[in-house]
Amino acid sequence: MLLAHKIELQPNKAQKEYLDKACGTVRHCYNQLLGHFSKKENPFSLKAAYDFYKNTLHEQFEWYKEISFHISANAIQDLHNAFRYFFRRVKLKQKPGFPKYHK
Repeated sequence: MLLAHKIELQPNKAQKEYLDKACGTVRHCYNQLLGHFSKKENPFSLKAAYDFYKNTLHEQFEWYKEISFHISANAIQDLHNAFRYFFRRVKLKQKPGFPKYHK
């Protein structure tokens, strides 16, 4: 038997702005990393993704500094999982489905 609890969040204005920035940052980070590693000359690895984030994205976009690093780390981990499942399906000769950009 599964139990679930529904909790309604009622953030104040500042918290709502931070949550909106955090969601936008995750989407932007994921899409930028996917665009970078979709190119043939840039093979994906977790270390390369963290290096690209730290050396390029974090320096290029100043507003990344307003959000906790752990939020962007979740985007990197999500992309890592997407590539991992993609390559697993390729290896098993199933329909792979390359990772897609987030809206």
